[in-house]
Amino acid sequence: MLEWIEFLIEESSPAAAQNALTYYERIGWIGPRAADQLRSFLDGHPDVDGSIDANTAPETLSTDHHSRSLQYIARLDGTILDSWSERSRKRWLHR
Repeated sequence: MLEWIEFLIEESSPAAAQNALTYYERIGWIGPRAADQLRSFLDGHPDVDGSIDANTAPETLSTDHHSRSLQYIARLDGTILDSWSERSRKRWLHR
């Protein structure tokens, strides 16, 4: 999970990472308990100084970033998505 949080921060910002976690929870990719734990990891990240204001996130994550996030989620869930078709990726991303 820490690797995933690191990925989200490096590719955007702490605020954008928090927005992504909220989005993933809203669409059902992660549950509330997992979202809370991931937010705790995010709050404890060395690049985070103080509280995160999600309203200050101009950076957005691309479809490729969300696709990679889904792969992290699948790995955490025990599902392996190392190789998957473009059609499968689009189906999952548009759930």
